[in-house]
Amino acid sequence: MASVNTVVHRSALLPALSRVLGAVDRSSKIPILTHVHVVIDDQGLSLRGTNLDIEISARVETAEPGAPRSFALPAVKLREVVNALPEASEITFSDGRGRDHINLSAGKSRYSLPILPGTDFPCMRSTENFAWADMDAELIARGLRRVAHAYDRSEGREYLRGICLHKTRDGDGIDFAATDGLWLAKTTARGDSPAVLPCHDMNKNFPHVIVPGRLAELIAKLLADMKGRCRIAATSNHFAVECDGVEVISKLIDGCFPEYWRMIPGDGKTIVASLSELLGAVRRSCAAMDDGMKDPITLDASEGQMTLQIVGANGTGAQDSVPVEMSDPWSFCAPSGRLLRTLEAMVAIDVELTIAPMGQDNSVLMVRPLGESDDVFLVVYMRPRLHAFGGAA
Repeated sequence: MASVNTVVHRSALLPALSRVLGAVDRSSKIPILTHVHVVIDDQGLSLRGTNLDIEISARVETAEPGAPRSFALPAVKLREVVNALPEASEITFSDGRGRDHINLSAGKSRYSLPILPGTDFPCMRSTENFAWADMDAELIARGLRRVAHAYDRSEGREYLRGICLHKTRDGDGIDFAATDGLWLAKTTARGDSPAVLPCHDMNKNFPHVIVPGRLAELIAKLLADMKGRCRIAATSNHFAVECDGVEVISKLIDGCFPEYWRMIPGDGKTIVASLSELLGAVRRSCAAMDDGMKDPITLDASEGQMTLQIVGANGTGAQDSVPVEMSDPWSFCAPSGRLLRTLEAMVAIDVELTIAPMGQDNSVLMVRPLGESDDVFLVVYMRPRLHAFGGAA
């Protein structure tokens, strides 16, 4: 057995390991899935983690190359060891006391970790034959972040547990949409038009891909720290992103996303408010909520002032107010947690809040940035409770 003896800087290993851990199933009953696959070759060191639905790999430059070898290390234990070492450490991988162990050493610290055979580690599929397209990393990250709060996190309809992506009808950008049926978030990233994504054609059909929600959050977090360009690829079954030596691949959700644009209402009763002031008042009011999905927040506007009131399930109450631009009295009641997360996802100076009918017996609050924007956020009406400060909603 060849000696490993490769040296890696902790400052290079730790970020790569942290990214790969995003795909590791730490509670899996299959031992190999709780491990990180480590491959040492003449190009450096690579890490890979997977839960069989998502796979993340990252390449790390080595200070000193070692003999080629492949093995799997316990993911959580490896991170604990690397975290415990001084920031400026150089970590040496070397042969352990047997074929089933690897030694890690840095300065006076030395660890012996059990390993599993690298040949046992599963691989989702090779991306060598994928058709890749260059994209602005910031555009992708921003689009995913703005809609990620709205996908369905329950065990219900699988096709709502992800984010819908497709090219815009005019072909100059990407539309992102998410909904669980009770709220909707839709935004557009313009400036890039990757050929690997299907193009939306309302008159014929609705070609799209559904990226799993957890994958979307991982990609947004990965790209948030990166500048410049990334690469994306989409097949009939997989979606992949590659940037700065980190590659993420996932199975797509099999299903048809609802025609979300039909949920977006037309005109209604509208007021305008400062996003920062409104968000601040909602945050302060939500300090009294017990359950963000069940506790309603009432918004009553008259004579240029909006009053916000919330009553928690246990009777805790809060009240706040913000100035608004308006012409007619305006009133709506929404799930407090949903409204808060909607406003937190927005980027604007002022926002329009429009009450519009939704079906025969319901209404919806449409929140959009004031002016030209492709962003649309919807929150459905919720029946109010009695106010904490007297009177009924």
